[in-house]
Amino acid sequence: MDLIAVSNVVGEVTLHRLSWQKVWTLAPHSETTKVSSLAWRPDGKVLAVGYDNGRVDFCDVENFECLHSLNVDQCVMFLGWMSEVKKISPSEDDISGRKELFDENLSTYLPKLPPLSKSYETGKRLGERPPEDAKKLEDQAELNILIIGMEMGVVKLYAFGVFPLGTLNLDQHVHGQVGKIVSAHFSENLSFLTIVAEDLSTPARLQICNFDTSIISTYSQEIRILALKFGRILTLDSYMDSTLNQMSEAWEDILLEMDSKLNKFAEEKSRVGGGSVSRDFLKLLMFGTPSDELKNFLIFDLTDKGLKKLGHSIENSYSNIQKLLLRHFQSVAQAILCHLSDVKGMALWPEKFGILGLCVDETLAAINRTGSLLLKASELQQVIEGSMKNFKAFFRWLYVVILRLSEEPIPPALNKMSQQDLSFVAQFLHDNFTEIEPSKCSFRLERVGQYLRKEDLANVIDNSGNPWQKFLQNSPTVASCSYLYKTFPEKSLAQMSQMLHDMLNGLLHHCADTIQKSFNFISAVSLIDDSVDCPFTTHISQCNIRRESDAFIYTAFCLKNTKSSRFFICRQSTQKSLRYQMDVMSVEPDQIKLPKENTDRQQIKNLSNCLILDLSFYDNQMLSLLLQEDCENGRPMLMQVLVASLEGLFRPFAGEHSNHLCVPLSNISNKAVESIGCVEGFRVLENMKASKLAVSGTRKVSCVLFLSRRRVRLFLMDVEDEDDDTGVHIDISKAEEAINAAESPSSLTVEVDEENKENTTA
Repeated sequence: MDLIAVSNVVGEVTLHRLSWQKVWTLAPHSETTKVSSLAWRPDGKVLAVGYDNGRVDFCDVENFECLHSLNVDQCVMFLGWMSEVKKISPSEDDISGRKELFDENLSTYLPKLPPLSKSYETGKRLGERPPEDAKKLEDQAELNILIIGMEMGVVKLYAFGVFPLGTLNLDQHVHGQVGKIVSAHFSENLSFLTIVAEDLSTPARLQICNFDTSIISTYSQEIRILALKFGRILTLDSYMDSTLNQMSEAWEDILLEMDSKLNKFAEEKSRVGGGSVSRDFLKLLMFGTPSDELKNFLIFDLTDKGLKKLGHSIENSYSNIQKLLLRHFQSVAQAILCHLSDVKGMALWPEKFGILGLCVDETLAAINRTGSLLLKASELQQVIEGSMKNFKAFFRWLYVVILRLSEEPIPPALNKMSQQDLSFVAQFLHDNFTEIEPSKCSFRLERVGQYLRKEDLANVIDNSGNPWQKFLQNSPTVASCSYLYKTFPEKSLAQMSQMLHDMLNGLLHHCADTIQKSFNFISAVSLIDDSVDCPFTTHISQCNIRRESDAFIYTAFCLKNTKSSRFFICRQSTQKSLRYQMDVMSVEPDQIKLPKENTDRQQIKNLSNCLILDLSFYDNQMLSLLLQEDCENGRPMLMQVLVASLEGLFRPFAGEHSNHLCVPLSNISNKAVESIGCVEGFRVLENMKASKLAVSGTRKVSCVLFLSRRRVRLFLMDVEDEDDDTGVHIDISKAEEAINAAESPSSLTVEVDEENKENTTA
């Protein structure tokens, strides 16, 4: 997908095709919420949007539907989404190996969940995909990890963006006070993590912290299985929560109208000392003659039309709730129960999943809580059926009484009441009227709505006569069996659902805490520039590059708020024996030799007078540089530098197995670049003032943001004819000035920040 995502100062995110056809626009959560970072999932199908309030939304690129959200409690400063890269020999069958370890086949046996009705949905788009795959995880063949960096040196890791893998706090490992995270990068096999953060204790210093995350690479298959399983469970949990919301919306406030009118009638009788409400209704049922107060209440307050309307409302509301309960809620609870049974089976394999923090006892407790939730759903079903039956008989009787008192004709179908109907009415009056104290004046005829609120039940069902409950009371050994689902008589359905939700989060956090404890701090490298006497921020880009048999993480950066005429590249080996060493180089533009036949080179008199505006790794072979002449009306330039041609500039810095290393950037000596073929592309960008750069080697596109932050220019990097104008101008002024975006391997995003807002006028 050739896509570009742009955020602006009002907090909107707009997705465009490279032809600049708008795909969708995502509105901000509030007027004060701003977008602080963006990242694509490696397959380009999901866009992660980080906000300054600590929220991360995951949006479907097809229709901007929010698949799910995370809250990390701090401003999100960096988002990076990386996928595991495996070196598989032709003889190995990775797919069959996964099937031998775990075969996800529950979808074959579980019934498909019906889509939730759109008529109850408010403020949320419903996708057309099956509810079981609402988070778009089914096609994830390889493990990928979302890295979330925050403003106080904290980094959180999430497998597939849903399963937490732990939290890293740099303040616990480095000297000084760590500021915001500016970048983070995994090695190809996810065994090594490097994090770059600003240092608040020393103005001109960056901290590069390295961590051993070999538990992720060693158990990548198990983590992938566990993360996808919990992704499905969390998807079902969200479906359950949506079902509960729809049940609450189906329940109407009008159902409390009968209670409020009866309470008002009881208060009036208590005030005048006219006896109890229950006695008046029982007298009316037994003898057919109401008191004067009850007669006036039925004819003038309740009325036949009001009673008929109330009866229809109760029937419709209860029917809708019953359908949601049977078709949706119980089905999804049973699906969660089946998936948790799979998780229990994984927990019984300690050498594979137990080491990741999966606990049998906690999983069994979650299974039992799900069973208790199903029992509560069955209890609500009984309450609905009983309420519909009793309300129907009670309202029919009252309707006939009101018509008789009003001397209105009574329909023949309603004129006759069976003995069973009278028994229903008598039981209804006994259950709801006889125990009401006149001084309290509180009626609760409607007993369904209490199950949908997160508070204890006001009317608890009496199960003392239940044979099973009597058996358990007389058999304490059986009652204490862990395989029997415990009942919670005083809890509502909403409370039980929240209890299960909390228990699932507890399982996730226990796994994350266990995995996090296996992360080992390796070293911290302080990059200090003594020539800068004020706090600086950087343009930074990281990339995995392999050199012969060794794998490295390359970190390229340049100073952002100074007139920088050079950039730096740090190289860190992912081999354990070389992790205490770092190679650093400093490069100035005039050290990079351009091909003599390049016509644009003849237009530039001296590259030594060029400033570096931005840089980014185009792919694992080339580094893209955005330059500008350091003069009035200086022209910007776009340069593609072959990274391999700069290898001779690296200067090693070894800590001799010390986990803290200091590298003074100002003391790094510069050498001339001998290779004349180090530049793969060079272009002067006429008629524009540039500020930011984003590139995608996969899509062979470079994107340059104008200094006004209202226009973007795209360049197709694989066009061979230099006479063709490959730049595409894009006007984004309608969306206000752009402030943020991110880069993806499969699609493109512009990365812009809130610096230099004084330059935002068009």
